[in-house]
Formats: sequence, C-alpha cells, structure tokens
Amino acid sequence: MNFETLSIVSEPKLFTCIKYRLNSSAESLFSSPIDTTSHFSSNGKPISPLCQDELGSTLTKFTDLDSMRLFSKYMIILIGLPAAGKSTVSRHLIKYLQDTKTTAHIRCKTFNAGDFRRKEKKIELTNEQLEDIFDPKNSDKKEEYARIAFNEALQDLDNDICDIGIFDATNSTKLRRKYLFDEIKSFNHNSSSNFSVSPIILHVTCSDKKFIRYNIHHKSFNADYFGKQYDLSVKDFAKRLKQYYTQFVPYTMDEFNHILSYSSPDSHHGTFYFHVANAGSTSTTNIVEYSNMASRETRNLIKALHHFTTNYIVIFGSQYISKVKGFFKVSQVVSSNKLNVKKSFQQLSRLKVLNSIINDSYFKKLKNFHLINNITHKDQ
Repeated sequence: MNFETLSIVSEPKLFTCIKYRLNSSAESLFSSPIDTTSHFSSNGKPISPLCQDELGSTLTKFTDLDSMRLFSKYMIILIGLPAAGKSTVSRHLIKYLQDTKTTAHIRCKTFNAGDFRRKEKKIELTNEQLEDIFDPKNSDKKEEYARIAFNEALQDLDNDICDIGIFDATNSTKLRRKYLFDEIKSFNHNSSSNFSVSPIILHVTCSDKKFIRYNIHHKSFNADYFGKQYDLSVKDFAKRLKQYYTQFVPYTMDEFNHILSYSSPDSHHGTFYFHVANAGSTSTTNIVEYSNMASRETRNLIKALHHFTTNYIVIFGSQYISKVKGFFKVSQVVSSNKLNVKKSFQQLSRLKVLNSIINDSYFKKLKNFHLINNITHKDQ
C-alpha cells in the first residue's frame, strides 16, 4: 500500500508538503485494512457485529498531531424535531469532548440554522400571525437558511477554523438529508478542497410529553420571542412544531445504508450513526462503519461519541430530568420561591398556560407523533 491509494479524492497543495514524507512509509502509518460495521446498544453491548474488530481498537497514529489534523475533519449532522433537545445535546457533547483527554485538542464549532435565519429575518408575532417561514408552503425559505449555515460549516472546516462542524438543524426530511450528504460528497470530490470530511449522524429524539412541554417552555424565551407575551410565544411555537411534524420523515437504517452505499468511498474515515432518546433514558442503537483508512484519532473520537451517547443519562441526562420533575411539581415551585411571591405566582401562571396549550389533545393531533415513539422505543 502506498500513499496514493488512500481515498483522498483531491491533492491540494496542503497535502503536498507531507506526501513524500509519508509515501515511503505509508505501511507503517496504517494497520491492516479494516472493514467493519459495528452496532452498539446504549448498554454498551455489541449488536450483530460483522467482524471481530472492536470500537476501541486503533490504528497506528501519525507521526505528529499536525499531520493528523490534516486528515481529520468531521461534520456532525444533527437530526431531530424542535423541542427534542438537539442544541442541548450538542452543547453537552462539546463540553464532553473538551473534558476527555483523547479528544480535548479537537476544535468544535456549532452552526445553527435558526441563528442564521434570525440574523436575516426578524419574526414579528401578532395575535393573528400571517403565514411564516415554518409553513410547509414556505419551505424553500427555510431550506435557504439551512444551506447557508451548512455551506459556512464546510468552509470553516476547509479553512481549518475547526475540526468538527456541528450542523444544528432539524434535518427532518429525506430531501434535506440527501442534500447534506450530496454536498459532502461534492466537497470531497472538489479538487480545491483542502480536506476530506467524514459525516457523523447524531439523532436526537424525544417522545416524553413532559420533556417536550419543558423544552417548549424554554423555547418561548429564545431570540424569536424576545419581549413577547408568554402565551403568544407558546402558541406560536406549538403551531411551528405542528408544521414540522407534518413534514417529518423518520430516519431509518435503510436510509443510513443507502447513504453509506454511495458516501463511504468519499468518507476518509467512515460513516457513523449515534442516537440519544429521551435525555438518554431510552435504550438506543449506535452504528459504526469504518473505512479501511480510519485513523487513530478517528477511532478515539468515535469511541468518545459512543461513550457519550450510551452514558448520556448518567453524565448529563439525570440533571435535566431532575429539573423537569421540579418544574412541574407545584409544591417545589412554591418552596423554591418562598422569598419571592411574585416570581412564584408568575411561574405557576406560566405552568398553567403551558399545560393548557400543550395538553394531551395537542399531542393526539400531532401528525406522526406515534412514529417518534416507535423510533425511541424500538431498541428496548
């Protein structure tokens, strides 16, 4: 094996300086080829592994970190409906990677499609709100902001501003997901690209009604609703969520395998899928597909991601669940605000409004909500 046989589809000047240094000893830089798909449940046990190679095994590392960085760029594509906890999980992931010795050097940057939209467009709420960007018939506008955010993520990866780009958007339709993987494939084929980007899917789902109510409560205070009445904000987000559910197409393993079939030759390290459901309280399955050139740094990263997702309930999820329980417990609301009667009254008033809008009838009317239950419980 020599350096030219590696699946780097372009050879920009950035690679030239190390090519000849590596070419004569490429065999020593990589162990024997590995072609493995590993399935892991959230209890850490392998499910139907296709070969004996384990997640923790590694390849011989590059001679120095700078050389390693040249080959290691990743795009974490979040998938999940609004109020599922995507942004929270991604923030926790960044903290976890920074606190983990083997991944502390990896630079992460989040690209939130909503933030890009808010920079360009202010949503004005009225009691009789006109059609907005979240209406299915205005989906082209929403897609435009997603494309802007995703393209900036690819540019920052290519400019070596970060090592991991986290694309924080719902990505809840097959069409959107196909677009993202097609863009990565085109990027990897582009002779002017400085790096090859490997996709990592992080699926975040939520079927617990209390979690969703709690998340909607916090969404009502984001930048879209700054200075707006609480009930108006909750009603608007509830309407927005309904619109997302009407367009939602579940992400399946068939889709993963289809993406894998045409993207893995261009993914220098492999293609990977991780799933966090109900703040980690529901069992899920992770899937790891390494290319035969997967580096040691890639394996360290994937091992960290596997540990993060399978132990999310212990590391971060339990604190979140405690907050949710406390939020809906009236006695705890009163006792925690003994010295501030006004604050206690305000919180109880908001809780009443929230429960009246996001009630059981609301969930029954959510098209495809049952599909979320199927996704989050199928691995138990």
